[in-house]
Amino acid sequence: MNKIRGKVRVKKTNQRYLYVVLWVTIAFGSLQTTNAQQKPDWLLNYPSDPLFYYGVGGIEKADGDTEFQSNAREIALGELISQIEVNVASTTNTSEMEVNGEYGNSFSQLIQLQAQKTIEDFEVVDSWQNEKEFWIMIRLSKQKYLQRLREKMMLASSQAVTALRDGNAAFDEKNYSTALSSYVRAVADISPYLDQLPDAVFEDESINLFSTLRSRIQNSIDKLEVSSSEGPEDVRIGKAADQPFSVKVVNESGSPVNGIPFKFHFTRGEGELERSSNTNQNGEARSQLSKLTGDDKLQIVMAELNLISFLPEENKNEFMQNLLGSFSGLSARFIIRASGVPVYLEYSETFLGEQKSTNYIQPVLTQLFNEESYVFTDELNDAELYIELETSAREGSETYGLYSAFVEYKITATSLISGEEVATYSVVDIKGISDSYEKAAAKAYEVGVDSLKANLRTKLISQIEK
Repeated sequence: MNKIRGKVRVKKTNQRYLYVVLWVTIAFGSLQTTNAQQKPDWLLNYPSDPLFYYGVGGIEKADGDTEFQSNAREIALGELISQIEVNVASTTNTSEMEVNGEYGNSFSQLIQLQAQKTIEDFEVVDSWQNEKEFWIMIRLSKQKYLQRLREKMMLASSQAVTALRDGNAAFDEKNYSTALSSYVRAVADISPYLDQLPDAVFEDESINLFSTLRSRIQNSIDKLEVSSSEGPEDVRIGKAADQPFSVKVVNESGSPVNGIPFKFHFTRGEGELERSSNTNQNGEARSQLSKLTGDDKLQIVMAELNLISFLPEENKNEFMQNLLGSFSGLSARFIIRASGVPVYLEYSETFLGEQKSTNYIQPVLTQLFNEESYVFTDELNDAELYIELETSAREGSETYGLYSAFVEYKITATSLISGEEVATYSVVDIKGISDSYEKAAAKAYEVGVDSLKANLRTKLISQIEK
């Protein structure tokens, strides 16, 4: 396996330390180098030049490796890109965001990614190798890079102005889905250049594109109103909901709005549901819960405006996720009352041949099943699972004033849907010793309760839920 080597650099940018490890795969042909044991000066003293960005990368050669030159070149290019400074708090655009928090970090990553796409005409300055290592040095003209970056920035600005115009036209027609799509795509176009984007001319006025687009997005959202029209209230754990979650979006005139994207997700609990949906001609977006898997008695599903879905995959980066999630959006909440499998329990406990009003095993069994989200019912016709519990304590023997007693119990579970026995668990000859048969039997029952607590999940419930 090749061992990667490269200059490790820490660049201090705006009181933050930016560590960059960025891999870029590019094609290049054979590179002529001179074998020498003496390392060149640029390996010992990192090159510095106000007119160029430099990158140095090296790799240990491996037997049979024919890609070592290309791999070293990738490392050098990543090092070159890491030198491109990101000043996320220097402009009006970036000061509108929480640049010292998650926005600042994700924006820095976005700028580095854009730099990778912008670098096109770097040059190889020198290379060096011996039997074990290969090193390469490349450079990029800062002037050429900035010129290419400005060309891309002005193209993005022009495209954003066109999208702003299209969005305004859709907004005036109350086509808010199209308006939002246009505005969001425009923001994505200019997002890599927010640290240096100049004002744009729009309808004979000079405007800050980023501020204008953010304002138009929020204005469009403010024209919409959402309500939760329906949704499941009682759902069985492990089962699907009998109806979907549904939200309805209308405009300021009360008319349904088509094409507004929503994401559905649990904020409490867990389950398998459709994660995204757009409103239809009736203004409704729906999500079907195919299986409720969380065991919380009260679970919550949120439906929230999902602006990121307007973007193509290549623009769905962390920065845009954070930015679009910051808008005061549309949301609706659904509360689910979760319940488990309805169980009918029939039990019989004897204590030294007599029926007692106080039972030992039955209340513990009921509690443990409740903790696993099973629900007990007094009506056999309402149950899906039938559990039969039989327990007994019998006398043992007496030796020198010490009495022994033995307890046994058996639990059988039968599905009332299939009519088949689905699980059984039994324990026999649990021994208790005390100064009377009653006390000995009580001690044996205590041991039996501890055994039930330790084994119910693995020995019985796991069989039921197969």
